[in-house]
Parts: sequence; C-alpha cells; structure tokens
Amino acid sequence: MYAFAFAIFLLIYAVLFIFKLNQTANDYFKVKKLNGRLNNLFRDNIVGLKTIKLFSKEEYSSEIFKKAADDAFNEGYKFQKEINFPSIFMVVLHIVVVFFILWGLFIFEANNQTAVDLFLALLYLLYLINHINAINPFVNIYSLAYTSSIRIEEVLELEHSQSPSNKPESDLKGIEFNNVSVNISNRKILSDISLKIPQNSNNLIVGPIGAGKTSLIHSLTGFYKINSGSILINGENIESGNFDGNISFTHNSQVLLKNSVFENIRLGDDSITQEDVANACEDALFTKDLSFEVHENGNNLSADFKQRLLIARSLAYDCEIYIFDNSFSQIESNSRNIIKENIKKRLSDKILIFIDNAFGNYSDMDNIIVMENSSIVDEGNHDYLIKNCDVYKRLINYSGGK
Repeated sequence: MYAFAFAIFLLIYAVLFIFKLNQTANDYFKVKKLNGRLNNLFRDNIVGLKTIKLFSKEEYSSEIFKKAADDAFNEGYKFQKEINFPSIFMVVLHIVVVFFILWGLFIFEANNQTAVDLFLALLYLLYLINHINAINPFVNIYSLAYTSSIRIEEVLELEHSQSPSNKPESDLKGIEFNNVSVNISNRKILSDISLKIPQNSNNLIVGPIGAGKTSLIHSLTGFYKINSGSILINGENIESGNFDGNISFTHNSQVLLKNSVFENIRLGDDSITQEDVANACEDALFTKDLSFEVHENGNNLSADFKQRLLIARSLAYDCEIYIFDNSFSQIESNSRNIIKENIKKRLSDKILIFIDNAFGNYSDMDNIIVMENSSIVDEGNHDYLIKNCDVYKRLINYSGGK
C-alpha cells in the first residue's frame, strides 16, 4: 500500500510537472526570440546612429527599438512568474518525499539496508530537483537587460543631439558638482551635492553602506541621469558627451573575456601596445604572462588576480580621470599599498578618485569626501576630519584605522 500510494503520487506529479515544464519551455523560447529581435534592432540602431544622419529614420528606429525592449521585458517578467509554479512544485515534492520516507521507516520494520536504500533514493530525487531549481536565477537577467538596453539607447541618442555651447561654465580645471540631485524610482539617491575636485589631486570618498558613494560616481560617468544641478569637467557640462573617453572607471563587476591577458586589457584597442600592457601589469603587480589564457569571467583566476587584472586594464589607457571603486578589497594589504603607490606615481598629473571601505592607508589623500544618507557630510584632509567629523571618526574606528 505504501509503495502504491507513493507511485501514484509520483505519477500524478510527473504528468503535471511535465505539462507545466513544456508550457514554460514554450514561453522561454518566445522570450529568446524577442531578445534576438531586440539584439538585431540594437545593432541596426548603432549603425543608424553612427552612419545615417536622417533624423526621421532615427526616430522611427528608436520607437521600434523601445517597443521591442518593452515586449522582451514584459514577456521575460511573465516567464519569471511562470517559473514560480515549478518552484512551488519542487518545494512540495521535497516535503512529500521526506514525509513518505520517514513514514515508511516508522510504519514498516525496515532493516538497515532498506533504510539506506530509501535515503539514497531521497538524495537522488533531491539532486534532480535542485538541478531543476537552477532555472530560477537564469531568468533574473531579463529585467537587468531591459534597464541596460534602454540606458544604452539613451546614450547612443546623445551622439546626434545638439551639443551645448562650448563656452566654459566655470574656470575650474577639474570636476565640479553644482547642487546635483538624482532620484531613481521616486527614491533620492543623491541630495544637493556640491563638490569641487581640482586637477592633479588624489581623492577618497568614504561613508557607510548606502551613503551614495557609488551613486556619486555613476552620476559623473553618466550612468545615472541628473534630476537637478550640473556636473562640469574643465568648465564644460558632461551632458555634452565629450568626456566619455576621458574617464577610466574600475569596479569589481567588470567583465573578463575568454581571451589572453593582453586582449583582456586592451579590449581590441589597437592604440594600446604590448609595452603599455606590460607596464600596466607591472604597476598592478599582475605577474601572469600576457599570453596567459583567461577563462570566461576570469574563472581560472583568484579574486586577488581578477582585481589586479582590472586595475591593469584601467592603467593601460590614457584618461584624465581614474576612478577605483573598491578595487582593492581582495588584494592583501602589502600588495595593496604598493599598487596604490604605483598608481599615484604613474598618474601624478591626473585626477584620482578612490572609493574604499577599508581606508586605513589613505591618510595622505589630498581630499577625503565623507558621505552619509546620500549627502556630503564634510570634506578635508585626514587631520582635519579626525578632529572635526564624527562620521569619519566612526568609520575609522569601524575599519580599525587610526
């Protein structure tokens, strides 16, 4: 009776699950088809924006692209909801299988071998179930892909938009934030930021998690749209789009390609020579050969060496502004200090901006910007802040610095 009931349950479950899985697979291929169309339109849009300067055609292409992006997002979201149904089935099957096995062990006088067989069967079922559950994270990319594609489209449209007047709005050589505020989904992530970062300066941005440090950088690089205020570089508004190639931004989520170290650093830029790459690797203390084959996403590199490779990638390019967002977190302290000194020596005539939660060795910075609750609390050098800024002193204590 026990075996019969269990077999009936598995049969009913299998029929329902196969039916639902088949339906989900159909939805998945529909989404993949939409994403393929979106990719083709996106590629065509790049060609159109770069080579065809007929505004009516560009506007029409843009509308088609936005509709394809909306369709891909909506179908992807519905598919994500569809995946929840098999997930619930998985949870139910976990519970029922465990119940049946425990019930069988208590009801029947099972010997040791029978108990082992039952538990092995349970482990095998759970193994299969967990592999099916791995589908869930896969669909999370759709909402991210949608947001990224729309933002890239907006950036591309700047290429043919009318540039503002070339007349400088400020005489400052460097970066200037003027009452900058940024809201995303009705949530304020930057609030009335005013800040001046002069040329040839070393700067550190610190603050608790969620203070707005990375958001400040995203607004500078153009990834976040500014709701109010302005950001100037050398007196010119960044909305002109003239500074995209003059900012090097290093962060841990950057992609590593399945290619050699050399190609991972120069990224197809023929102006970057082997000597440039070798010097950058030397300053980043990245000791692997330039011909070393990096696996996709750097899976054959330690977290330490991934960060060193990304730092070397940044140093190989000649930019005006270099930003390092928690780019040293996985590097042991002695090497971290050497790399920072190499960076400051190599880029002494540039603007350096560091974001680092473990900032005990940054006391020699020209300016330290302290943030909390999406605003700038205070700024100055280490000696000034340690005496006058409570937030800075608290952060120093938390990080174990002095």
